[in-house]
This record gives sequence, structure tokens and C-alpha cells, in this order.
Amino acid sequence: HALAAGVLADVGFVWLHELTAWTADELLSNPRKGTGIKGLGAKGIEALRALLAQHGLAFAGETIETKGAA
Repeated sequence: HALAAGVLADVGFVWLHELTAWTADELLSNPRKGTGIKGLGAKGIEALRALLAQHGLAFAGETIETKGAA
């Protein structure tokens, strides 16, 4: 998701593994609470989650779902 990547670059994320130190909730924009990264919504989080999984990574507190796992 190019928009999510641009938003992350704007706030200083350079490497994909840097995202693993953060939970999805910490990154998700929440204007009412003034938390998260402005412009990073649920669709961006899901795109990043999928991208992380492709590289064997996950957000903090999450595990990678593997196909065929019981």
C-alpha cells in the first residue's frame, strides 16, 4: 500500500523491521485521542500487516499466521 509507506516515511520509518516495535493500535491514527500516525487508517494497517508477514515479521504483540497451521 503506497499511501501507508509514504505516511510511514514521513514520520521517519525507514526499515520494515522498525514496525515490529509498535503495536497496530499504537500506529493507527485516532484523531479523537490524538494518537497514532496521522493518515494511517485500518486499510493501511492491514496492508502493512500483510507486508510484514511476507517478510516473516509482525507488529508487536502479534504472531504471524502461517498457512496450513492447525
